[in-house]
Amino acid sequence: MGIRFFVGAPVVGLVAISSVLGASACAAEGGLIDDDSGVIQYAPSDATAVKDAKSDAKATVDATTAPEDAGSDAYVDAGDSGKPLDGGDGGAKDGGDAGDGGTAVSCNATNTCSSATSLGSMSGDTGKAIVTKTGYLSTWLKIDVTEDDHSILSAQDLSAQFALGSPVGSNYDLYVYDGCSTLVNQSTNLTGTDSVNASWVDQRPSHDDLKTLYVYVKYQGGDCKSSSPWSLQVRGNYP
Repeated sequence: MGIRFFVGAPVVGLVAISSVLGASACAAEGGLIDDDSGVIQYAPSDATAVKDAKSDAKATVDATTAPEDAGSDAYVDAGDSGKPLDGGDGGAKDGGDAGDGGTAVSCNATNTCSSATSLGSMSGDTGKAIVTKTGYLSTWLKIDVTEDDHSILSAQDLSAQFALGSPVGSNYDLYVYDGCSTLVNQSTNLTGTDSVNASWVDQRPSHDDLKTLYVYVKYQGGDCKSSSPWSLQVRGNYP
């Protein structure tokens, strides 16, 4: 009995020591440990703890980075939704091109009475010459109405008729001057043809009764484009 007791005691001691050493080893490497309450728990090794800490740190970094990514996505979305700006630019450009066709073009005259465009000349007392002119802006024109019958017995006065036709959707008025300061007559119809007659007495026998008459075609409203021109007709020795 004493021998078994003596022999068993060391065994128990060795088991206890082994248990303690084993627990320490497990605690160092990560394993099962017995706390004071007798419950066996798993204790992670230092390496595992460090790894877990790194994982936690990575998770923190990921969590911190996520808003940045979300911000990037938001930026992309904003960029996509902002693309209509490009379309707007195109629209603005298309508007500019449309503006070339529909931009308000000045319909004012590009010349003055002193720089009026010449229509040449026509007889005011012989023949029935006709001169025509078209345009779409206001403009100054001039024409020489000549005396061609110089007979002493002739009493033919000189005359000219000016007729201006406006295109559909437009309105142009007609003014005829003797020189640049004396208004002979005018026609300001809202529709139809504007017509002005000019005539003067033949001061025979030796006087040349040539006159230079100036015509002002004035834009008043409606379309003003080359595809819808006004038309002016000048007839000499009228009627």
